Amino acid sequence: MPEVSEKFPRIAIGIGIINNVVVEKENEKIRELKIAAYSEIRAKHDIEKLKGNPVIRAYRDFYWKLDIDPTKTRPSGEALLRRFYTATNFQQSLQLLTPTIWLP
Repeated sequence: MPEVSEKFPRIAIGIGIINNVVVEKENEKIRELKIAAYSEIRAKHDIEKLKGNPVIRAYRDFYWKLDIDPTKTRPSGEALLRRFYTATNFQQSLQLLTPTIWLP
């Protein structure tokens, strides 16, 4: 398979480092943000129409160009949304929102 940089010469990859992280068992402000995100995701996305979302569609098309079948190996943002919708309860959904790749 050709190198990604050869196939997509304009692709850019970034790396970030986060310092001074404080780990807490619970944080009320974070919990409130998670509840707001949960509500926003539920209002904004319909699981039955996810593959028609322009951002998800672009990722799926990109995967196909890399010879990766996105129906078998889902792009991470789509996979997260699908897991979020299939979570068995609200608390499980909140746990999914902690390490997240956000979609616009």
